[in-house]
Amino acid sequence: MEYIEAKVYGSSEGIALAAEVFAGHGIVGAAIEDPADVADLLAHKNEYSWDYFDEALSASGSASGKKEAVASFYIEHSAAGAALLEAVSAEIARLKAEDAGTPEGGSRKGGEKPEGRGGGMTEGSEGGGTPESGEGAGTPEGGRFGSLAMESRVCSDSEWKDNWKEFFKPKRIGRRLVVKPHWEPWDRKEGDIVIEIDPGMAFGTGRHETTELCARFLEEAVAPGCKVFDVGCGSGILSIAAALLGAGDVLACDIDEDAVAVARGNIAANGCEGRVRAINADLNKGIQFEADIAVANLTAELIAALVGMLKNSLKPGGAFIASGVLAEKGGYTAEALSAAGFEIERRAADGEWCAFLARLPK
Repeated sequence: MEYIEAKVYGSSEGIALAAEVFAGHGIVGAAIEDPADVADLLAHKNEYSWDYFDEALSASGSASGKKEAVASFYIEHSAAGAALLEAVSAEIARLKAEDAGTPEGGSRKGGEKPEGRGGGMTEGSEGGGTPESGEGAGTPEGGRFGSLAMESRVCSDSEWKDNWKEFFKPKRIGRRLVVKPHWEPWDRKEGDIVIEIDPGMAFGTGRHETTELCARFLEEAVAPGCKVFDVGCGSGILSIAAALLGAGDVLACDIDEDAVAVARGNIAANGCEGRVRAINADLNKGIQFEADIAVANLTAELIAALVGMLKNSLKPGGAFIASGVLAEKGGYTAEALSAAGFEIERRAADGEWCAFLARLPK
């Protein structure tokens, strides 16, 4: 299926007005990217208490690197779609003329089209069109409303329908554990344990450092036939890893019903139904399960809040693998583990993240 992709560049004020134009023509769901929002976030990032902030945004001002704000929308590639785009282009041109102080409908030499009108398309266009005024789109210019440059092109959904798959390749997440989507081949080496997890709604595809840290500790801690408790299981990847490493009974729980449904599908796809159960449950309300190992890939704050209850689900001498912790909050997490009666055996780090392998006294 083919679509028309249209973009308008301008100042924050100009893009807000452009969005009103879109809405007036029944175009909803426009995507707006504004460097001013990023600048505001950078100025107040400590107030927002983000766990993680990509400092690369500081240099570019936006995810795309554009200097102006941009509003994008998609409409069908048809005669009706082309007419709609032409109408929107005309209104954007009118806004630009007003901003420049040119009277609407005023004369222009040589019968030129209004600037910005070039976003319009005619039936039969092959795509790739750019506005006649669009050279340098994304570069601040004009008055209060910015450049109000408009560009458009015809694109097919085949451009993005499967493109996302190229970002999900097989990955080794431990000495033996390998995670991959079902569509990717893997040249299995002796001793490899392959987990098939497709990207979905639930967190956990094995590509985040915290998941990898947990997987490495599981490789060390899991003994044949042991019982494992996966708290906040997400996609179920750690539960599946534990079962394939030899655990005999694994309980995966999550407070998100959608995550549990995804986890159950992944458990079945990896042939682990007999050893892994996924339930929708809240540790705060009590879960009757005594494990040899508990694993929680959450956040420093959640681990600190739950560690006291978690130790009640562990046998004497039981191990607790805790991750999802920013390195700067490692000390805080270590104190919470110690206060709950755990002895920290190891701390591992990967990038900005850290994980702990702690144990209860026997």
